[in-house]
Amino acid sequence: MSALALLTRLAGKKVGKSTLDAVIKTAKSFIKNNPGKSRVDILEHVGNKHGLNLTRMKTNTARGVSTRAGKQTADELLKAKGFFTPNQLKKIDSAAMAAAKEREWATGVLGTEEHLGKLAQKQIDLIDESIKTGIPSKNPTVRKIVDARNMGFSKRGTNTYTKAQQKFASAYGRRLNDVRSDPAFQQAWHTARTEAQAVYYNLMGKPTQAKKILDKYGKDPGWEDIVKARQDWTDVITPGRTAYKLDKGKLSDEFIKQGVTGLGKFSAQNPYLAGIAHQLGIAKTMQLFKNLTPRNMKTKEMIQMINDPANIGVEYNFMNPSMGSLQGVFSALKPGQLNKLGQLPKMLKDAQVGLKYFDDEGILQAIGKKGRELDPDQMLRYMQYIANELPFGVTKSGRPRYLPIKTKKYIEGLMSGDLPWNFNKGGVVNGYAAGGLVSIGSKILAKLAKKLSEKELKMLMGSLWKGVNPKQSPAYRRQMNLLKKLGADRYRWRNVKPGQGSKD
Repeated sequence: MSALALLTRLAGKKVGKSTLDAVIKTAKSFIKNNPGKSRVDILEHVGNKHGLNLTRMKTNTARGVSTRAGKQTADELLKAKGFFTPNQLKKIDSAAMAAAKEREWATGVLGTEEHLGKLAQKQIDLIDESIKTGIPSKNPTVRKIVDARNMGFSKRGTNTYTKAQQKFASAYGRRLNDVRSDPAFQQAWHTARTEAQAVYYNLMGKPTQAKKILDKYGKDPGWEDIVKARQDWTDVITPGRTAYKLDKGKLSDEFIKQGVTGLGKFSAQNPYLAGIAHQLGIAKTMQLFKNLTPRNMKTKEMIQMINDPANIGVEYNFMNPSMGSLQGVFSALKPGQLNKLGQLPKMLKDAQVGLKYFDDEGILQAIGKKGRELDPDQMLRYMQYIANELPFGVTKSGRPRYLPIKTKKYIEGLMSGDLPWNFNKGGVVNGYAAGGLVSIGSKILAKLAKKLSEKELKMLMGSLWKGVNPKQSPAYRRQMNLLKKLGADRYRWRNVKPGQGSKD
């Protein structure tokens, strides 16, 4: 159908070529002077100027919202001869989409709970799928949200973290492998992660470009010491390094004994096993920004504080303390309770982990480890103590949990004194055997038998007794008898051979 016929149908009366030419001129002039406007914007402008009804209300029942849309005949009119070519319409659509995203970032809406609540269920499903698979979505809105989420939320060692870091390095103008140990890049990357959290929680608008982020926040020479300390920790467990020889490989051997080398992609030989530890945390601190910090502190100041070298330590990645768990507990405490931290400061110091938090008056406080130096002997004893006593339970794979994370009961127990903490960094932990954690106490075993699921208990016992001959081990028989008395024989231990439990 010709453009003149389409316009006649829309007008409801016969129109001449002069009217058509005027409509075409209005449409082209509008988009030329207003780049980033959509097809609907063009139709509304033309309709208002020439007295034509070219748009309609379109309702999305799944989302429960109504928006303006072009009438079918009006959409065809824009494609007709004399109006816009297919390539011109494609450029108009692309520019309109980009402009819409810019507006959403500028107002701090994209990716927030407010925005997520307006998304269609299909888009929410696409977001979940992209996060789980690590495959970028073809949907630009979904991709933008996932990129922000991955940069701020992902943990070191995960595929999503690495992909987000690679993408940032590319925008930074470098290859990731070339800048892993570059202090300036590390500062820029972690600052960008914090910015992503601020955007996600609607505390700022569009994030800063990768190449300009250090211009905005200032390059801090203190990051050189952070990167050096991280390498020092890595050298202790890396064969061939001087620090490894001085330690005689004891800490590295302990990593292997306790199965740390089986966590994700990390191994005792991996040069990036040690990582950067934000003692204020990132995600939880930004989420609770208004409640945790002094009044009138601006978002930029908080981002700078989180990434200030004075508030950053070093840790082994398998011991990532997940500051979100700790900050979450602190944020829920009533005034005065922060003055009663019990054994928590000592426990963090024993683990060589530092923590920063804001007290009731909004003043920054520090507990746990000070500085970034590693005491390999203390770390060795700490790991052995955890493996023997299991004060924080075990993971789903049956390995010891090295820090009080995943549930607030451990942190609260240390603060109240209900959770015993008897680590002595100067003493020797006895009873640890390379063939398994065979000296686990009966009291701890009793608690585990009552609290762990059948699958978790099987995995734990399988790992505890791996490589141990039950016929030659009185301790094995004692523990099996204890489990039966506790009613754990319902887990069918009679049919589980030592060393096989972890396969179930």
